[in-house]
Amino acid sequence: MESLAGVRPALSGRVMFRGEDVTNRPAHHGAARGLRYVPSAPHPFPGFTVFDHVLLGAGGGFGDLGARSRREAAQRALPSFPALGERARQSASMLADGERLLLAIAQALAGGPALLLFGDPLARVPATIGDALLQFLETARASGTAILFADAVPARSLSVADRG
Repeated sequence: MESLAGVRPALSGRVMFRGEDVTNRPAHHGAARGLRYVPSAPHPFPGFTVFDHVLLGAGGGFGDLGARSRREAAQRALPSFPALGERARQSASMLADGERLLLAIAQALAGGPALLLFGDPLARVPATIGDALLQFLETARASGTAILFADAVPARSLSVADRG
């Protein structure tokens, strides 16, 4: 997943996205084209609030938005995760691991992704957050966002998959 997203170099082969070879291009290159990566263990920037992180996801991405539109995109992304919306002004570093994953998803969602890449999204989260994540994946897929994810224990995640 990291090679697809441009986070780590590909050892072989090519990565094609929307007809363009994006192999070994930096992550921001793919993000500008609508490709968003959600790591399985995200680490928030120190000193940034929950809202700051979501706002970062809305900037410089697919269909680059102005400052006002980025703020509006960030505000639209937060209601998908009510627990985050309630904590929008709190430091993101205070979030638990599962909440940090939801934050990374909200950040990716704010960028208006064409394709969401996930590491192992259910690996480090409690069942309640895993259920919320699966519900989100189903909603995102239904709205036209392509989703690619790896799952070490695919029994639950196959319920929202087109292919297994």
